[in-house]
Amino acid sequence: MSSALSFRLLPLTRADEESEAATRGTNPSAAVAAESPWLRSAAYDLCFFAFAWVPFLLAVIFGLEWRDGFGIDLNGDNFRQIVLFLFALNFAHRNYTYLVAYGDAGVFRTRKLLFTLCPLAVFTTIFMAYSFPDPRYIELLVIVLTLWNVWHTIMQRYGLLRGYARRIKDGFEQRRQASLDLALLWGMVLFTMSLGTFLHLSEIQGYELTQSTVDAVAPIFDLYSMPLIVTSGLLLIALGGWWSRAELQHAIPFKQRLPRLLFLLSTVSLLALCLLNPVLGILAFGFSHSVEYLAYVHTVQKRKVETRQYQGAVAGFFWNNMLLGAGILIGLQVLAYYYSDAVLENDVILGTLVMGTGAIHFFYDGIIWKKSKPINTWAM
Repeated sequence: MSSALSFRLLPLTRADEESEAATRGTNPSAAVAAESPWLRSAAYDLCFFAFAWVPFLLAVIFGLEWRDGFGIDLNGDNFRQIVLFLFALNFAHRNYTYLVAYGDAGVFRTRKLLFTLCPLAVFTTIFMAYSFPDPRYIELLVIVLTLWNVWHTIMQRYGLLRGYARRIKDGFEQRRQASLDLALLWGMVLFTMSLGTFLHLSEIQGYELTQSTVDAVAPIFDLYSMPLIVTSGLLLIALGGWWSRAELQHAIPFKQRLPRLLFLLSTVSLLALCLLNPVLGILAFGFSHSVEYLAYVHTVQKRKVETRQYQGAVAGFFWNNMLLGAGILIGLQVLAYYYSDAVLENDVILGTLVMGTGAIHFFYDGIIWKKSKPINTWAM
């Protein structure tokens, strides 16, 4: 899910439906009906969009007896279970993209040729890169996909933040406010990467979980650490002031702002966790990203099923029960891990599978959820 999510979810409340009807001219008196500032509901948004990572983090720290600092080796068995679960969850959320692209005939028809040829092109390219004796081809692919993953993750958060802005309206939905939201988010990310690299580079360089990210950013941030910290810090202060000034210009009740501010707070908290402990931060970010996506896509697809706009065979099976659908996909990934030794022991096959599905997911995400499409504008 990317910046294409910078529009609101279809309202699910009675008042919202009346407002939509008024917009179509069926009930003019309801045209000014107040919309809820939540994307779906307070409980749903807080549990699945904003703070899904909090109980996961507490479970990792206390339930799995996480040691202080970076003593991952002291928790070898527990850490492997955490990573296994996160990979299963990550692949489940990737597979939701494929269920939308190939399981919803309305979506597939929009780009039949692309959805048919793209997997063949991506997997062939990555497999051929492995056939070259020079490892730099694969290293380049890893760096590109790592940076794309960072972009993809932050832009999903940006999209949800813009969703709240469009729920509020009152000028929050305008392009100027969107630009400020985007600048603030990336200002925070740049400062976090600059300061975090300076504080923790030596500790995290040896961990496989963070190796690709370190390889991608370390040469730049290690060489110019202090200038980057000072510059990004000053930039963040300026952007924060500019954003706050624009935010306060909107004379709306605080309760209308609250969902948007809470979601922004959750992003700030995740970035702060990355500064405190990058390994825990990456784990929490990865968990949150997957859950946000599962919850968001489920809400949209279920709404399409309820209004008979969905065209596909998995309508009732996956979209009527998010926990069941996600649980099945996660369970299948765990089983594949334990019973696919031939795949897991072959670096070429495993690398092609992991990088290929990641690249396709990133790409499809950016084209499926574009708000310019009438069907998506309506459904969201």
